[in-house]
Amino acid sequence: MDTRVELAGKLSLAANRRFLGENRELLVSFERTQLQEAMLAWIRLNARHEISEAEPNIETYLRIQERAFLSLLDRSAIKEVAEITPLGWNAVEQMRRNVGQAVPSTPPAPQLTPEQKLEAQVREDWKLLNTKQLRAKMSSDAQYKAMFERIAGTLDSVATEFVAIPGA
Repeated sequence: MDTRVELAGKLSLAANRRFLGENRELLVSFERTQLQEAMLAWIRLNARHEISEAEPNIETYLRIQERAFLSLLDRSAIKEVAEITPLGWNAVEQMRRNVGQAVPSTPPAPQLTPEQKLEAQVREDWKLLNTKQLRAKMSSDAQYKAMFERIAGTLDSVATEFVAIPGA
């Protein structure tokens, strides 16, 4: 019995090294400790019986890790600390193929940071609100005002030219 447990331990470590190596471009987008803890919890909760009943095998352990990662990603149980690169999305697609999941035709839209959301809001407000409303928003929100001032030179204007009318 001890030799089976020892073999399972060695093979699971080998599977983990392979998982980390094959997916390094993807995994750098996540905080390492949080990802490890979340995956371990998922595996303990969802794959305990599969692990104990299966013959020790690198491929089995690797597929379990891939299922754990995909489940956590799909449920937003793990959050990126950096944007997932196109190579990272390729790794996600490969994992989906490996575990028999359908591969979406396009990766999900990247999540906007709070700063990006604020910038989008300022740009939208610039198009839709009048000057009085914009000033009111800026006077009530320092971050909004700072963002407006930072991007003011890049905002499109509907005015093309000022023409003085004689006698007006």
